[in-house]
Amino acid sequence: MRHSRAFSLLLVLVLLSGLAAFVTLLVALLPVAVAEQAVAAKRTRLRQEASALLRLALAEVQAAAGADQVATWMDGEVAVASRRTPAGREEVRLSGERTLDGTLWRWRCEDISCGHDLGGEATASRRASPWARGQVARQAVASGAAASQPGDTEALAGEWGDEGIYRSVTNLPAQPGRSWGGWGLLTNPVLGGWKRDLGSPAVLAATVGPKVAMALAQADLRDNRAAGLPVMQATGSDHALSHFAPLVDLRLSLGFFNARTDGRHRMRFHVAGLLWNPSSAPLLAEAEGRLYLLEVVGAPEVTVRNLDSGAGFTTDLDDCPVGDFGIFNQYPREAGLWAWIDVGDVARYGMSRRGLLPGECYAFLGPSPADQPQGLSRVLTAETWRYEADPRGAGWRRPSPQVFLPDDRIEISVRFVSPLTFRLRRVVGEPARDLPIGDYAGAVVQEIGQVWFADFKCELSGRDYSRPDSAGYTLAERRACLRLSWLPRGWAEVREAVRRDGLLRDRWDLSRPEEASLWEVREPVAAAVAPFEGTDALAVGVLSDAALNLHLANTPGAYADLRLRGVPGLPVVSVGALRHLRREMDWARLDDSFGSAPLRVAEPGRYSENPRLLPSSGGSGEGEGWMVAGPFNVNCSDPEAWLSWLRSSSSPWQAQSGGPFASTTLHRPFWPLQPAGAQLAQWAAASAPAWTDEELSRLDPAAAAALSARQPVRFPDDRRLAALARELVRLRSEVGAPFASLEAFARSGLLKRALVAAQCNDVPGAAAEGWLAVTEDDLLEQWAPHLTVRGDTLRLVGQVSFVDPRQRGAQGVEAILQRTAALRPDGRWGRVWRVMQVRFL
Repeated sequence: MRHSRAFSLLLVLVLLSGLAAFVTLLVALLPVAVAEQAVAAKRTRLRQEASALLRLALAEVQAAAGADQVATWMDGEVAVASRRTPAGREEVRLSGERTLDGTLWRWRCEDISCGHDLGGEATASRRASPWARGQVARQAVASGAAASQPGDTEALAGEWGDEGIYRSVTNLPAQPGRSWGGWGLLTNPVLGGWKRDLGSPAVLAATVGPKVAMALAQADLRDNRAAGLPVMQATGSDHALSHFAPLVDLRLSLGFFNARTDGRHRMRFHVAGLLWNPSSAPLLAEAEGRLYLLEVVGAPEVTVRNLDSGAGFTTDLDDCPVGDFGIFNQYPREAGLWAWIDVGDVARYGMSRRGLLPGECYAFLGPSPADQPQGLSRVLTAETWRYEADPRGAGWRRPSPQVFLPDDRIEISVRFVSPLTFRLRRVVGEPARDLPIGDYAGAVVQEIGQVWFADFKCELSGRDYSRPDSAGYTLAERRACLRLSWLPRGWAEVREAVRRDGLLRDRWDLSRPEEASLWEVREPVAAAVAPFEGTDALAVGVLSDAALNLHLANTPGAYADLRLRGVPGLPVVSVGALRHLRREMDWARLDDSFGSAPLRVAEPGRYSENPRLLPSSGGSGEGEGWMVAGPFNVNCSDPEAWLSWLRSSSSPWQAQSGGPFASTTLHRPFWPLQPAGAQLAQWAAASAPAWTDEELSRLDPAAAAALSARQPVRFPDDRRLAALARELVRLRSEVGAPFASLEAFARSGLLKRALVAAQCNDVPGAAAEGWLAVTEDDLLEQWAPHLTVRGDTLRLVGQVSFVDPRQRGAQGVEAILQRTAALRPDGRWGRVWRVMQVRFL
């Protein structure tokens, strides 16, 4: 049958019906294909116009924010750039909207620096040097992420720079106020150009002075600060670095007698007093524990007369006789009065040699009662007297006026013909015996000049004036004591006197009433009665010590531990550290300077002891400029961003071991009160070395004063941090925000007012700028390495859509725009902005 015509006809009909079905299907699908082609054309157009929008937005950002002298902030969801023009400052909103050939272009930029950048912490965690993970560095670089070494996965996520991956690896949930991936060029927003690098020795010397720069080099913060630093004093035109222990109390005890062994008139003297090391670093003595050489200039005139025989002599203690006196010689160096001030306790407590611990008040008596109880000696005259104690007959006659009897009246008069000056000199070896002590090579560390004591007179019997020998003299036999000391002050008064009156100065002129009013000069005879033992004997107000020539640093409250002076050093991580080198900080340095903190030992992938710093070119050449990961814009108006920033100092915190109390490890934000020394052991602490704000709030104010004086850091609770964040935003409009420079921010008083409004110092020991009061300067020093007034990394959010509502479709675009170090070839519009990342949505 298959060869029949019917079969052929059937086959033709099947083919014709298939062809008809195909034509019908083709006709039916043609509109769909045409529609898809139209949609594809629209998408292509939208994609092309989104790319054009990106180029347009980049050009707008380049024109508005390419120059260095630009400040940025967020106004709602849109970044604003404020640029300097010949007519003044001009504000430009980095957003736009336009219609072009039936399409609507919308775009806006967000300033990443106006949020707390987690990307900066990710960078810090993988690039932190060993020193940057230590306690000292974390006082200067407020980034808790640098405290621990990241795991391999976390480091890889940070290296990829993807926020989603990093969050999933670190289990950090998304929170308001946080951003990611911001970089900021370290350029000057006021004058333009790169900031000066204090990591350069030449720049540092030009800023603080060559002498101060050399002293900073001795105080390397990467060394073990607990090992201590020697006496340092360096002065420039506006800056000075001081690390020494001032005299709080000085007692020069004098005893006069005639020794029967050789008939010589002698004066024996002891030097005692109280030293205070106010620094946040130990102060090291020189060889054999010698800390200072004390020189007395303008010593009084001593007259000894026998009122019965008429014999007498007068000697100026500045000009004692020189010569061979039989068993010993009195050389030119002994013509005047001088003595060593030693650290007698051989216990080191971690110091590299004998010295004073941070904040320690140290009572001394020299020479040491154990080694030389008789004190130091001066022969007053070459004339000798003879003591006649044998029974005498009725016809006995005095052989000469120089023979004195037990019942003779011996008058000792001391007259101050000129004011005294006490000089503490650095120890540079033994003084030359053939030169006056005034020629000693040691530099003067502290000078207390124009000190007038009252003249005094005492009358003794010949029996009391004579003693068997000179070696048996003891301190208890003193006849007078030249004593001057600070006025007794309480805890708050000492701090206020240091701040207001310059109590830690190294030069005093007591002829000036304002300086003399800070001291108390005692009457010499009455001062000789004061004891050297007992609770109050070695105290000047709260500045006290429990024992002579001993530390007893493992005993609670063995001495007053008051640390008020920071000792900065290299590397200079924060320009805010320069405030410790001058009376008032010049906050213009925030805009024109930074510290690159060069590494002591080169390490692959690391460029600075500040783990957030990176050369802008990716290399290590100086002069190419630097950039910082995760800068924070002080023009931020988001309280959540401020709160996240305030919490960023969270890291395990524990003071070094040492002292009567164990140090607690705390995992919470902190405010350092003792820069470059907060982590040191709390020797002789009278209580636990660290109190949280919650614990401080429960203390009695009177009891908290002495305890809080030893507190190295503040641990604010989250309630105070949140309140401070709110006040920083609320008070912006009252202080002239937004700011065109960091100097304007620092001088606006915003931080100070916010601290008061948020009651951050409403804890015992912190009121009225007490021991625990955190100040705006403390916070600025901690934050300075990361602060900015401009954003150099922007997030562009744009969309292209059709104006005709009947035409559906839109194309979104997101991009990261970054200002780079390269200058535009045409010399206009500043530095080049580039697209670093882009994605179409």
